[in-house]
Amino acid sequence: ARVEQLVSNPEEVSSYPASNNDREVTYDYVIITSSTYESNFADFVDFKLGQGYNVFLKTTNDIYSEYTGTDNADKIRNFIIDAYTTMGAEYILLGGDTAIVPYRGFWVNSYGTEDYNIPSDLYFSGLDRVGTGTGPDWNTNGDNKWGEHVEADYFSEVYLGRISADNSTELAAAINKQMMYQDSPVIADLEKTLMVGEELNNSPQTNGGDYKDEIVNGGYYNGYTTAGIPNNFAIDTLYDRDGYWSANQLYAKMNSGINLLNHLGHSNVDYNMKLYNYSVTNNNITVNGVNHNYFILYSQGCLPAAFEQNCIAEKFTTIENGCVTFVGNSRYGWYVPGGSNSSSQLMDREFFDALFGEDITQVGPMNADSKEDNAAQCTNDNIRWVYYELILFGDPSLDVWTEVPENITATFPSSIPMGTSEIDLQTNAPYARFGLIQNGEIIGNGAADESGDITIELFETVVTPETISLSIIAHNKNRFDSEILIISNEPYVVFESYNVNDPSGNGNSIPEFEESITLDMSLQNIGTVTATDVSAILSTEDDYITITSDTNSFGDLTAQQIISITDAFALDIADDVPDQHNVMFTLVSSSAGQSDWTSSFDMIVNAPELYSDSFIISDVAGNNNSIIDPGEEVNVIVNVENIGHANSPIAFAHLTCDNVDVVIENDFINVGQIAAQNNTNAVFEISADASIPIGTSITFELSLVSGSYNYSTSFSKSIGIIVENFESGDFSALPWEFTGSLDWTISVGAYEGTYCAKSGSIENNSTTNMVLEIDVLSDGEISFYRTVSSEANYDYLRFYIDGNQLDQWSGDEGWEEETYAISAGTHTVEWRYYKDTAVTGGTDCARIDNITFPPLEIVAPPIVNVNPTLVNKEIGLNQVSTEIVELSNIGGEILNYTISFSDAPEWLEADPISGSLNAGEMDEITLSFDSNGLETGQYSSSMVIENGVSGQTVVPVILTVNPTGVNENLPAKTELTGNYPNPFNPITNIQFSLKDESQVSLMIYNVRGQKVKTLVQDEMQAGYHSVIWNGTDEVGKSVSSGVYFSKFDSDDNNNSGRYTSVKKVILLK
Repeated sequence: ARVEQLVSNPEEVSSYPASNNDREVTYDYVIITSSTYESNFADFVDFKLGQGYNVFLKTTNDIYSEYTGTDNADKIRNFIIDAYTTMGAEYILLGGDTAIVPYRGFWVNSYGTEDYNIPSDLYFSGLDRVGTGTGPDWNTNGDNKWGEHVEADYFSEVYLGRISADNSTELAAAINKQMMYQDSPVIADLEKTLMVGEELNNSPQTNGGDYKDEIVNGGYYNGYTTAGIPNNFAIDTLYDRDGYWSANQLYAKMNSGINLLNHLGHSNVDYNMKLYNYSVTNNNITVNGVNHNYFILYSQGCLPAAFEQNCIAEKFTTIENGCVTFVGNSRYGWYVPGGSNSSSQLMDREFFDALFGEDITQVGPMNADSKEDNAAQCTNDNIRWVYYELILFGDPSLDVWTEVPENITATFPSSIPMGTSEIDLQTNAPYARFGLIQNGEIIGNGAADESGDITIELFETVVTPETISLSIIAHNKNRFDSEILIISNEPYVVFESYNVNDPSGNGNSIPEFEESITLDMSLQNIGTVTATDVSAILSTEDDYITITSDTNSFGDLTAQQIISITDAFALDIADDVPDQHNVMFTLVSSSAGQSDWTSSFDMIVNAPELYSDSFIISDVAGNNNSIIDPGEEVNVIVNVENIGHANSPIAFAHLTCDNVDVVIENDFINVGQIAAQNNTNAVFEISADASIPIGTSITFELSLVSGSYNYSTSFSKSIGIIVENFESGDFSALPWEFTGSLDWTISVGAYEGTYCAKSGSIENNSTTNMVLEIDVLSDGEISFYRTVSSEANYDYLRFYIDGNQLDQWSGDEGWEEETYAISAGTHTVEWRYYKDTAVTGGTDCARIDNITFPPLEIVAPPIVNVNPTLVNKEIGLNQVSTEIVELSNIGGEILNYTISFSDAPEWLEADPISGSLNAGEMDEITLSFDSNGLETGQYSSSMVIENGVSGQTVVPVILTVNPTGVNENLPAKTELTGNYPNPFNPITNIQFSLKDESQVSLMIYNVRGQKVKTLVQDEMQAGYHSVIWNGTDEVGKSVSSGVYFSKFDSDDNNNSGRYTSVKKVILLK
């Protein structure tokens, strides 16, 4: 029937080589992966077996050694041809990226765009040899152009998908999504679709939203008709045509639950739907198959499926959350400026027409049908380009949900005798797929007819007594699982049912924690003769269950009879059993003269489960800002939940804080018994000392205890509000970084106060960016005030979190507050002012003010501290000596330092000359002085400490060399030598010598003759001296940059008399 739909001459099918229909076993699902990852597919193999597929896994290692071919890709193709013709393969799953399973690149020259390497998995599904010549399939003429039109097989013999993972972690995530989507969908999300359309062109105007509307509505466009999305689907949209939308808005719609996502917009290898590879994370996309459904994504964008590179389709499908299946282009998609009659749109429409118009509901056949409906147009290079490049990432047999599923009703024998070779089954599910598994192997499978009925011919007659597992799947039906027992001409007693009695508990006939219960037990003889004097023994290996009465007699059971015994067995349930714990029991029945019969059954046990995720600060008696401020008394309201399925014992809540200045008045609260699936509040009274600095991070630890059950969690808060209002007049309050063409500046014209941040005065075609990395302690919000005056719709102020644009503003917009949610963790926030290639509008800038942060832990940058800040060493001639300089990091982050000396003096060395210091750590730097070869006198250098963050720290070093030892040779004259370094910042060393003991005065003056600071006013001994000036005045306030003068006066009251000298001192900041 499929061939008749696709070709005009189906009678020619008989001319194709026939597959072997006489095979004993059909393997309809084949997985190809390397031996390294073979074990990663074990669960998936079992899953597909359970769906009724007979699975054959073949490693590339075996393929390469067993099959011939021009290269490894050709060998894999030859194996697939063999699997199709001799094993009946219908579905092929390639398990791994190109390093695991290689690809074939095809050639197309489409209107001058020529590519010799379009990755195309059609090479592995179109298995016929086409064309003349002696070259390999798809390149029969043997040139360097694989996939020329005359060499192409456009009709797939098998349906193919690829899980393009690089490692075991990615494989596990991708495989889990395949299984969960098919087996346990989130019902509420199945009838939801998100259409995403971006602006493609502005001259002529071309919008992806117009293309998407054709898919939603269906109908006749551009010469052909396709079905639309049915009315039971809720359609949501993100269209540039209707207004700007951001990556965060896309996340929100994904995370609210969808089943289908269809996209058209400009893309790249690592970019799609305004997301980059690094944006596609489990933190951003939180859909985990439990809270909301995994979704199927079809994109017309360029290159997102270029899987020979690290493409974004791989990222979407190999993270734990979000996308289960991605269909997209390995090269450029094609659109038509000003219209919608493009080759990519053709495939897109036909893909959804297959689903909603042709009842083709598996993604592999859907992708194949969307191409094959257009195979006759492949003489058109544009069509052939898109035909080749559309890649399916995922299980090709995955059935797409299109309605809320219904249950399958099935009629089949509950038992069959040994020697059975076929089984009849009837269902309400047309074309349902059946699987029969015994001893872990499939023994029969098949698909029902249009009425849902089938006769399954078993691969072999039944010769062993083990129970057969039956699985039935069908489109929009919940999976059906049951068992078929094997019987012979003898008795066979099995477990039939049980009831729970808990009179000493709460009497609700439900097994719960810390209960002693009895079980009413029913057994059935499904055999053909009477079982006499039957007894049964109950056992379990579960640590939470103690069986106190394990044996009972059931008497004689005739064929097919059910006998029930009240209170047949008794057991105790532990007081710490987890909620919804599944207990597995084994029941061994025996009868005189017969072998034992073993049955199993399970029982779900309920228990309380404590939980809390709500921590509310109530300060209505204070400033009512829902924040703990210094000096404030607040109530902390903690929501205590019992999310379990049994009522809790009396529960207690205990709260502690890691800051001694935060006092909890009532740290231990009795919250009473909490009903199952219910909650209550614990209200703690808290006071914060007025001395706690604003921005201090505090952590509360909450412990909940109820009987043997407990739960603990922590909540981090910040004392007071952290606000950057730039009123410091600079950017020193936080570790701001600036990128782009020019830095942001501090400016007047603030929203509030005096100062705000203003974008740099950039030229056209450039950006100026203000960036801050923050460590957010708990989920919260970031808000700020912004204003912009720019060329409307061309130059923008844009705001980003972690590289994702959240919003943008253009034209003349006054001060407005913006607020955005931000989660706990490390984030990068950025304000970016962007100018396009021409024209300036307004005042051409943006301003930001009053940024209010959520609770933060802001790590201070490394800060260098040196002691002493000047080294003054005196030694004799031809001597060696050392001094210790303490270098410490009084900041927050790691300090990486290197040490060098100005002028590289031979008389001075340091050890070590580099190192790393964590916050609070110190290194001792040993300075070695060597006066060998030096003459008497003073020598100067500077120890320069580089840290790569805050620039240089300079420590002046002065060596005084005396003839035979320290102070043994006094200066020949009194003199003001000068200062070193000069210019200086932040300190300089002023040197002078005294021939005799003298009264000394050393003062600093400014250029107006005003005294700035007195450095020395004292009597001093004869010798060489130095004094440090640190650039401050008499009260310790830093003076401004400029020229100053050091005035030196000495009077020895002897023959030398009075000496006065003035030297220029230059301070540069």
